[in-house]
Amino acid sequence: MKKLLGVILASLLAIGFCCGCGGKDPSAGEYADRPIKFEFSYYAGGFGKEWLEAVTKDYMDNVDKDVYIKLRSSSSNPTAQGNISAGVGASDLHQIEIGMFNMASSLEDISDVYDMTVYGENVKVRDKINPEMIDFYNEKGKFYQLSLNRRTGWNWVYNSSVLDATLGKGNYTLPRTTDEFFALGEELYNKGVYLTAGALNDKQGGEYLVYAFHGWFAQMLGYETNQRYFDGYALNDAGEWEFCRTSPKMVKDNEAAIEAVYALAEKLCKRGVDMQYLHKESGSMGYKDLDQVFYGGKFKKNETQRFAFAYIGEWLEREVSVFFEQGVLKDRDQGILAMKMPVISAITSRTESINDDATLAKVVDYVDGKGELPAGVTEKDVAIVREARNVVVENQCNQLVIPKSAKNKDAIKKFITYLCSDRAQKIAAQAASGSSVLPFGYIPTDEDMGFTISDLIKSFRKVADKESVVVVDTSHLNDPLVQVSGFNWYYDSKNPNKEIAKDIFGGSYTAVSDIAQATYDYYSRGWESYIKSYDAYVAR
Repeated sequence: MKKLLGVILASLLAIGFCCGCGGKDPSAGEYADRPIKFEFSYYAGGFGKEWLEAVTKDYMDNVDKDVYIKLRSSSSNPTAQGNISAGVGASDLHQIEIGMFNMASSLEDISDVYDMTVYGENVKVRDKINPEMIDFYNEKGKFYQLSLNRRTGWNWVYNSSVLDATLGKGNYTLPRTTDEFFALGEELYNKGVYLTAGALNDKQGGEYLVYAFHGWFAQMLGYETNQRYFDGYALNDAGEWEFCRTSPKMVKDNEAAIEAVYALAEKLCKRGVDMQYLHKESGSMGYKDLDQVFYGGKFKKNETQRFAFAYIGEWLEREVSVFFEQGVLKDRDQGILAMKMPVISAITSRTESINDDATLAKVVDYVDGKGELPAGVTEKDVAIVREARNVVVENQCNQLVIPKSAKNKDAIKKFITYLCSDRAQKIAAQAASGSSVLPFGYIPTDEDMGFTISDLIKSFRKVADKESVVVVDTSHLNDPLVQVSGFNWYYDSKNPNKEIAKDIFGGSYTAVSDIAQATYDYYSRGWESYIKSYDAYVAR
């Protein structure tokens, strides 16, 4: 009997061992007999997983019939990052949206992928990647990540149905400046409609208003100065950029900009008696609540006031599609479109020839290709406004990585060259309602998609036109100073661990008159320690 039990046990162990080492996967279905297998872990964001399912199916059916790609949804980005760092988990390829720099000991060097030929095309992978993203992911001449950043980011969208019903069609102009934004908000509020809303109770990263203020801060500083600010550089007496090794001088030099943007945030997010721009339920909203109310749905089963503008991304339509399928929402066609960032009115402190908001608005029209340039406005100031008008805020944190522990790495690299192809991009876009999910140069058309791409998606594409867009990265994943210090454009001493809109809406926050000094004082206290950590970080 013992001998028989031993034989049975050995057989069971052998079966288990076989399955664990690449034997048939019961979930593989028609692909179960394929000799090469790897697992692809993804993080399902607003665009969903359908595009991933579509491209992997095409690859297995039509490109490499020896491969089975098993898709696995990651529970969270930090969990996936931790598994990779620890060398555990079954996944061999990750689409991940979190910092993966300085993890060379845990990641496969994929520098060779950049020089591989794209599937079906006579072009190298590196030639399909935005040059800025190549610089972004370059770690001392090596590459451990490949960018999946789309460069459309967040922007303001408006609901023309709400605006038309409240103010009358043709009786309003979309705001070109923040003063105009607030003026429009007052008109709406007086008629029972809010200007915008925030998902201030969201626990899944869906509170996006925080990013709008990053955009306005970049407008105030200008793109280069904004970049230098977060790198820890300020201009010295000779007019040269110099690293702030002894103190956060860049904060002191830009106090006026900090105060201007913080004042804008206070005005937009503060609760009021006579005037309020942020929806009264914002403190209780998650991102799904915000989506529903924006489309005219109920909030927690109760009717509530509408709002006209939302700060969000191109994924909005796919995000709300489930509510239409469930019957929670009824009207898809509400004239919801993306628009360019209103230029912060305080930017006139940077423009010698533009001294008031009325002139600023006319210059915005001019850079948008409408109207004539006001007399006396210089080309230098036109360039400042043009740059500010085309700001798009994005987190540059969406990438592919291969863990050191991965199986079948050559097969994975071959698959990546396929993802860079126009073929894969087209298939992905078809499964994502016409959005360019994969960022390798393909632009979806109605003819290619086989359906009419929505006006909202087309409007986002227009706002983020590659010839004019100014992408402001708020992730700072490859910025050593931000990574070691958590350095931000402001520091709220009353609520240091929350988000700006939530703080202000909640009623407890640092006063505008104190915010610049509070920011400088806070970072000054730890500056010596930050610099030591910075030096150690860059020396890795």
